[in-house]
Amino acid sequence: MTKANLLALAARCEAATGADRELDLDVALAGGLISKPVERGCWVDPGECIDGDKEPGSGTFVAPAYSASLDAAMTLVPEGWRVWAVREDETGWWCGLSPDGGNVVVGGWAPTPSFALALTAACLRAIAEEMPDV
Repeated sequence: MTKANLLALAARCEAATGADRELDLDVALAGGLISKPVERGCWVDPGECIDGDKEPGSGTFVAPAYSASLDAAMTLVPEGWRVWAVREDETGWWCGLSPDGGNVVVGGWAPTPSFALALTAACLRAIAEEMPDV
């Protein structure tokens, strides 16, 4: 996953109008929770990993509900970073993150009542911030 891909995924989070399981799977792929695309549409409880019986070694991964769950989104906060600011107004949510002791602040915004989307976007931007420019 490149820095540009992470920033594009953060923009998708900011453009989402609500919970989106396809987006959740793409965030899981970006975060390295899984290394290859899996069968989509076989969702059960968020976070479960089910061993498949179609082929040896196959399985269906169920991504955490980053776009709907604050708890799931919090798992994306990079080590050494902290939530610095949260703001809600009539336009939506904004969330800022910064490294402990640092001045860098990255943010995410969501035009919905979902703070989880704003936090997920901010986390993706923080992860991208730590990557080298390529």
